[in-house]
Amino acid sequence: LEKDIVIAFSGSKQQDLIINHENSTKFPTKRFSANPWQKIESEGENIPMFYKLFFAGYKAALASVDLKTYVGIKILVSSNFAYEAGLGSSSAIIAGAYFIALFVNKLSQKINKQLYFDSVLRYEKILDDQARGIEHILYVNAQKGVGLVLSPNATINGICKLPKDYQFVVIHTAVPKSTVLARSTHSDKRKVECRLALCLLMQKLEMTSSFDKIFTLKELQKTMDYSNDDMITLLHDTLERKPYKKEDLAAILEGELNSYIKHIPFSERVLEDNSEFLPYERALHVFQEAKRQDEFIQICSKNQVEEADVRRLGELMSEGHRSSSELFDYSNPTVNKLVELCQQLGAFGARITGKGWGDCLLVLISNAKASKFVEHIQKEYYGPQEKQLFITDDLNVLAFNSIASGSSAILDPQYEIWYV
Repeated sequence: LEKDIVIAFSGSKQQDLIINHENSTKFPTKRFSANPWQKIESEGENIPMFYKLFFAGYKAALASVDLKTYVGIKILVSSNFAYEAGLGSSSAIIAGAYFIALFVNKLSQKINKQLYFDSVLRYEKILDDQARGIEHILYVNAQKGVGLVLSPNATINGICKLPKDYQFVVIHTAVPKSTVLARSTHSDKRKVECRLALCLLMQKLEMTSSFDKIFTLKELQKTMDYSNDDMITLLHDTLERKPYKKEDLAAILEGELNSYIKHIPFSERVLEDNSEFLPYERALHVFQEAKRQDEFIQICSKNQVEEADVRRLGELMSEGHRSSSELFDYSNPTVNKLVELCQQLGAFGARITGKGWGDCLLVLISNAKASKFVEHIQKEYYGPQEKQLFITDDLNVLAFNSIASGSSAILDPQYEIWYV
């Protein structure tokens, strides 16, 4: 994204972390010890997540090194895009703290990317058990103007570059969600449904002895060396498009459901709060989405991309959103109407991104129309509804043009040298 989180910092003789934010009303100055092993939250205290994220990155950088003293740091954070919008802002704060901690303690001569990934993900998961580390792969590998193709386990499978005369626009849906949506009936339920689909497919393939070795639909596909179409055919032959009751699934699998999903966090709560599951629909979305991704990348890799190709890219995005809404059920009516508005305003395609049920849309549009498109969205989506914009009143933060940018870096203002 062209939007940035910029952190100005300097070392300090005092062994303190002094964290300032340009939005001092929302994020007042906080002072902590530079000791990475301290507890930053006393009993009964609940400090904002922003400070916890920074300290998670700080601790991830220093927890595995043996220092007698830790350099104090003065920090000022500035951001021109929305927090908690599905754009990776939480991970960006963690990453920034990690690199700063290494830099001021003179540990940054050579950053081990795998150590970085493992360390930050470990501490991020303490704050968010759903974190997968995707953003951190981007922070150390991103290339300007190029998108990275990532696997579900956060490894790089290739690159994808949009045709030169087209770009993505990011639109925040301004739909409040996370705290009011019960995870047991939403995100955690989707994990359970995909796992149940996996077990049913493995039973069909007479692979029940591998239940404790294969945990995702992608792993099964790789093991079988099946194409996406092969997996869709297998799904059609194995399951029906209908709600399955818990007792029916247990009877088919010939065992207690909890024994198949016990490795999934909060799976017991999912079973308590739901009587029916949709394994066919969830798995169908996964395999069809993989097909769409493959076609999208194939089109972008052509030497000469025609307008018909760009229209197809847009169709793939819109098909993906429709599937996200109808098969995976992680959109909502407000987001769906925003997708329709984008298409009416000349977008080739639009789809939901982030963790679902809100967050942002990714919209494909020509460079020539992008600025006007953003103006129309700001006027026609945010304006008429008189939304109470719970994140920010700055519409340029909520809807903006974007191109793929480079990875994280440190700028030394004295020499104007970037250290990546």
